[in-house]
Amino acid sequence: MYTKLLIPIGMLLCFVACTKDDESDDFTFANGNAATNVASLTVDAGDDFEMFSVELNAAALAEAETIPADATNESYEDYVENEDAWKNNFTLTFTDNDVAIEGYDESDTDFLFAKDGAHLTVIAQKKAHYILKGASADGSLTIMGEEKKAWVELAGLTLTNPTGSALQKLVDKRMFLTVDDGTANTLCDGSIYTDDTQKGTVYSKGKLIINGTGLLNIKSVGTNKNGLHSSDYIRFRKNTNIGIYATTKNAVRGVDGILIDGGVLNITVSSAAGKGLSTDGYMEVNGGRTTVITTGGGVYEDGETSACACIKTDSIFRMNAGELWLKSTGQGGKGISSDQEIYLNGGTVRVITTGTRYTYGSTSSGGGRGGDMGGSSSSANRTSPKGIKGDKNLYISGGDIAVRCTGGEGSEGIESKAAVVISGGVIQASCYDDCINAKSSLGVSGGKVYAYSSNNDGIDSNGTLSISDGVVVASGTNTPEEGIDCDQNNFVITGGYVIGVGGASSTPTASSCTQPSVIYGGSGTQGTVVTLVDANGAHVLSYTIPRTYSQMTMLVSSPSLSKDNTYYLYAGATLTGTSAFHGLLTDGSLSSLGTSLGSATLSSMVVTVGNVGGGMGGNPMGGGGMPGDFGGRK
Repeated sequence: MYTKLLIPIGMLLCFVACTKDDESDDFTFANGNAATNVASLTVDAGDDFEMFSVELNAAALAEAETIPADATNESYEDYVENEDAWKNNFTLTFTDNDVAIEGYDESDTDFLFAKDGAHLTVIAQKKAHYILKGASADGSLTIMGEEKKAWVELAGLTLTNPTGSALQKLVDKRMFLTVDDGTANTLCDGSIYTDDTQKGTVYSKGKLIINGTGLLNIKSVGTNKNGLHSSDYIRFRKNTNIGIYATTKNAVRGVDGILIDGGVLNITVSSAAGKGLSTDGYMEVNGGRTTVITTGGGVYEDGETSACACIKTDSIFRMNAGELWLKSTGQGGKGISSDQEIYLNGGTVRVITTGTRYTYGSTSSGGGRGGDMGGSSSSANRTSPKGIKGDKNLYISGGDIAVRCTGGEGSEGIESKAAVVISGGVIQASCYDDCINAKSSLGVSGGKVYAYSSNNDGIDSNGTLSISDGVVVASGTNTPEEGIDCDQNNFVITGGYVIGVGGASSTPTASSCTQPSVIYGGSGTQGTVVTLVDANGAHVLSYTIPRTYSQMTMLVSSPSLSKDNTYYLYAGATLTGTSAFHGLLTDGSLSSLGTSLGSATLSSMVVTVGNVGGGMGGNPMGGGGMPGDFGGRK
């Protein structure tokens, strides 16, 4: 049993005086009142959605929270409200060179308090509740002892430790971190850690659960350290409001997982290859508004290149609700990067990347730690910017997703090293390179998909491609790039509205399709409305060409098309409608038809007419139709 003592901590912690450099003023904490810039998105206005922005937004959210009452609920123990009464309660008031401790009984041998100035270590044999307030530019709290839970309540605290963590719990049990309503709290670490076992500004060896409606700002400047770090998992509860600024590594590091139930989370990372939210395990988003901005470049270490990512998981990433606003401006930067499956089931996702590809050994700038070794570029020494990247299957079943990647070669919007499976939601991507890219297969069975590439294919599957329902509008650039590309693989259309426009197009595999398609070839002028009507003059669909093509190839498919019927194509029709999606209008009232481009009789499931450019995509043995009759309407 420990004897209750209040002694200098010199034998327990090494202490070095704070330096002015640790108090650099290159960071402005969020004020918790309102957004500096509210990120926005304009939908269904051609390509205007490309104007959406991602900015830090500290405006609080009002979220309803249900405390689980059933002890069998997997998250029951993550709610401090479900704990038995806290019998050991201490108030710790930090000042410049001291910590006042209230609420203890000197006869209680279950606690030892050791302090050196405003640096306090607690060796606890029982769980305890600590209320922290005051201010110190040279202080810290360390909780040690038996494997017991701790409840740390921030009640108006400003605390900087120039030589390590500001707050840490070095036992495996949970640390509940509550930020009191109406309080502003700031925690900062130092650039040099005297104890390298410390992991960051706030560190918990056990699970870290954060709740409370007050404002918490965390600054991490420690070399190779994180802002928030748990060796287990981190849970952000609803109604929290947290700002984190990291300069040397990651803002949030939950080794076993990260769970965002709600709240406001604003993260800025300036370190090379730094991560906003990083876990070796599983990450799930179920609410709140999370904004992450990374600005650092790429690095080359241990024979590999790496770059910044707003979110990086080594296991599954899943989003069910809430908002993600992600921006990466450095070389090779990514929005979401997962080594396993990605599931986007609901919520709002906005991703912007502006950096170029990071290549180690080239003339590119980018902060390689290993030095420039010269030599040619290969996939082993380069990393490209991506909006959303998964090494396994990527599933989208709902939500509102918009991605913009503008940094040049390799800047792709949504990429899977396996399959992309889309069954719902609204997905919009505007990218320099491919907007949606799948290695093994790409399937769309619902939702709305818009893909606009400024230098490559709109949609690119390196394997098979299937569309059975939903709306797909894909725009690639000039020949040989395509609106929809699947190389020489099976391309099946059995339903949905499909527009693919580019210099060329893959050809659907006629023997596998059950819904007809028309591929039209000719020139195209930006802003021209191309309209398809049936033999009775009824409107089938209209599409506004998004850019000028000297050679345009347009793939069109609609549930209204039927085999052996004749359809007529016009340019410059005048019409009104209500369901426009990036130039595609599937309803509408025609007031004039414009100029006749000709007619097509669907003698096959795929009819090719006009001067179609390059790219024999799809399976050429599948029976693509011969050119139809474009002699003009009779």
